[in-house]
Amino acid sequence: VEINHPDPARNTQTVSAPTVSARLMSKSGYPLTFDVAAITGGPLEISGRGLNSIWRGSMHLGGSAAAPQLTGEARLIEGYVMLLGRRFQFENGVLDLDGAVPPRPRINIDAVTRISDVTVRLAITGTTDRPQVRLASEPMLDEQDIMAMILFGKLSDTMTPWQAIALANGLRVISGADG
Repeated sequence: VEINHPDPARNTQTVSAPTVSARLMSKSGYPLTFDVAAITGGPLEISGRGLNSIWRGSMHLGGSAAAPQLTGEARLIEGYVMLLGRRFQFENGVLDLDGAVPPRPRINIDAVTRISDVTVRLAITGTTDRPQVRLASEPMLDEQDIMAMILFGKLSDTMTPWQAIALANGLRVISGADG
């Protein structure tokens, strides 16, 4: 996908790798192969949808136009994510590319926020297309009370019926039920 092109029609065009390969083969008669290494000299900023982060890493693009392989790793320098109205400050994070086609980056990110006298920890692991989100707290609370603290700044036993509905929706969002 090409972005920030002066011609807006080119900003949304997506072409599959086999289509690109077929076009290249028909024009040149030779298959296109890659061997490109990139090290982020400066920081790489990733932001959007409540995420604001700065990363540094190295990547390698190999393979062919028909089966490009992207490998490498990026490490979190700093950042935060907004989740259910709370700002979680990143403590550490790693993004790992293993050469899978299509790419399925693995993530491992830890973030924290403080609400009253409770520290809530957020762990995001798995792949970027199917992340697993876990919540924990200090002092130790069950998931329902952690979610109540995130949403309302209080434990679940003091919620109104409307807050209980919002709590159930928050638990659904965290579990990935919304995709």
